[in-house]
Amino acid sequence: MNNPVRTKGWSGAAAAIAGLLTIGFTIGCASRPIVTSTIYEDRSAWIRLEINPDADESVTSSRDGLTPPSAATIAALLKGFQAEKDYTPGPISFAMGKTYYNRTFVDPELTVLAPQLAKGLAMASPQERVAYCLTADYAADQRFITTGWVYIENPYLYFKLVEWRTPIPVTSPATPTSEACLVKPKPGTKTVDRFFQLDYEPKNLIVRHGPLGRSIYNKRGEVMFKLVGLDLKGLLGTNGRGTGAREDKPPPQPQNRAQTKPSNGTVSGGRATP
Repeated sequence: MNNPVRTKGWSGAAAAIAGLLTIGFTIGCASRPIVTSTIYEDRSAWIRLEINPDADESVTSSRDGLTPPSAATIAALLKGFQAEKDYTPGPISFAMGKTYYNRTFVDPELTVLAPQLAKGLAMASPQERVAYCLTADYAADQRFITTGWVYIENPYLYFKLVEWRTPIPVTSPATPTSEACLVKPKPGTKTVDRFFQLDYEPKNLIVRHGPLGRSIYNKRGEVMFKLVGLDLKGLLGTNGRGTGAREDKPPPQPQNRAQTKPSNGTVSGGRATP
């Protein structure tokens, strides 16, 4: 949405204020996704197709004969993701390149998520992505949400994690999942509750970025899998949980803790949804 501001004859301060208001209004309009179809919704999840703002409008086919991954393949790929809250890398862990994470998606979540993502990818047009939101009860007036999206641009599968087990306010326990998933975290919730570090094992299944290939993210904060020639052998480490991952842990229970700002070393994987 473009709303040009006429600044002729205004003072510099007034023009600057008008410009900031316009930018805020434009971002606000663009931040809400355009949902084209709901694929699945229940108490624990909302999977839908939405317009992909990063899609190339000139592309008529995003797959070019590429068969979308099956539910089993998606489940296996997602098991390689590992995440940790409150992560502050220390000199020893940074030097050794080792950190112990939790599985990002536990098995009950994958049971719902994987088949619905596979279904959505098979349905999606080149200008759509499959957005997901998982929820879990946190308290009477709060839930945890895990959100993101996936899409295909041949030969890659793109994966994004926006929020991971982030507490959000709800009006009641009966709030529909689709409504809860669009609630923004409370102002001031830029605390340890929203910060996480994401990793993936084994690294040979993903496209590496940045100097020396140390980053798992592309410029949009997405993880890329090359679907052509994908070999899932050796994907899972000890106990089938991915190399270095801890035992599956459900979202933590509510607790009273001080809302403090994260240290400079904390990494946020939860960027604002376009």
